[in-house]
Amino acid sequence: QRYVLVLRLVSGRSGVAGVIVRHSRGPRFCSLGLRLRDPLQLDKALKLAEPVALAAGVPAVIAARREDAPGLVTYQFELKRGLWKSYSRGQLTGLEIGVGEANRPLPFTFEHNPHAGVFGATNSGKTETTRTIVHALASTYNPAQMKLVIIDRHHDFDDFRRLQHLALPLAHDDALTDRALAWVGDALAHRIERNIRDAAKVVLVIDEAEDILADARRFAIVQKIGKEARKFGVHLIMATQKPNQTRLPDLLPNVLNRYVGLVDNAHTSARLTGKPGLNCHQLTGQGDFMHVEGPTAERLQIALTTARDLETLPWGEEPPLPEPARADTPILLNVPGARPGRPPNRLQHPFGPRGTRREPGAARDAQTLCPGHPHRIGKVGLWNFPALGSQAARWRLCSPASSWSCSTARPGGATFRPSSSWRR
Repeated sequence: QRYVLVLRLVSGRSGVAGVIVRHSRGPRFCSLGLRLRDPLQLDKALKLAEPVALAAGVPAVIAARREDAPGLVTYQFELKRGLWKSYSRGQLTGLEIGVGEANRPLPFTFEHNPHAGVFGATNSGKTETTRTIVHALASTYNPAQMKLVIIDRHHDFDDFRRLQHLALPLAHDDALTDRALAWVGDALAHRIERNIRDAAKVVLVIDEAEDILADARRFAIVQKIGKEARKFGVHLIMATQKPNQTRLPDLLPNVLNRYVGLVDNAHTSARLTGKPGLNCHQLTGQGDFMHVEGPTAERLQIALTTARDLETLPWGEEPPLPEPARADTPILLNVPGARPGRPPNRLQHPFGPRGTRREPGAARDAQTLCPGHPHRIGKVGLWNFPALGSQAARWRLCSPASSWSCSTARPGGATFRPSSSWRR
């Protein structure tokens, strides 16, 4: 009742007209739904989160638009720590991985988006969320229906090392990581070549992806999975606390099933969720996540996977080591090297600074074309030298008749200088 009175008071003084039509309890928050009388006041209503939190005396209030009810804005009041609820996987069934608003279980699924991302800073519960997803998959699909490949640098998944669903041992170092990615790449290439679409699912799980995917060849494999693997039953689950570093931003457009926990700032929250008002930097951490998939966004508390929950999974012997990664792996062909910086731009503007024309390396052309400088051209824009090594020739227009002569050779590029009698 206190939160209802505060919301009415603040919205009334701000000139935001609406009626509170919904209230519910979440694991760590109390939610109130305000139906706006004028939808044009949406932006103004979303900006009330901080004043409402200050007036209510709570650490944070997250305001967001309800996609399933136009004109309805939800205000989530963070509860005191003593009122928080926690859950374990044993309290859920099937693919359910957490509990959302009104104590509604929320499942993990590949139905709409085949690739998932778990994002969050330290203490957000990112790794525990990934562990819970793996447990849900292993308890729902049998080993004949799904194979798991887990890349785990920090040994956080050692509890799963004898899981029957594992196609390969857990990858803890660079050698095993390369073998694991090559195995998944071979599987995808085999399915693409033979158009196999009904085979067992292959799920690649990468923890601390910002470190793993800093290598260009590894990133190329994962990017190919993100772009082409959906129809062939190969899926990706990656977890990272630095989604804006290395090459990860190029992968995000293909990872649309996102679980966003506590992040460092509002900019990162908006980039990951696509919704500036969600403010994931105000989440409480420790499993408090926002699930964003397409136009929908829902807050949930991730269930913890306990030792008792692990006992329900099928166990066996550790899988054998894979063969070393081969250079002729089909999916690895044409993968760029790990050279830093932008790729070379082959379409450079023909004119350099101050009207000069520059081309990379033209010493051989200079020796072939220059003797007697017999060649004439009509426009400088039509002249083009190919790249010919580390040396270059410098050319100048030596007569009004538009003949060119080579004066010197120097490294770095060919420079063409029009004479005073030449007019563009």
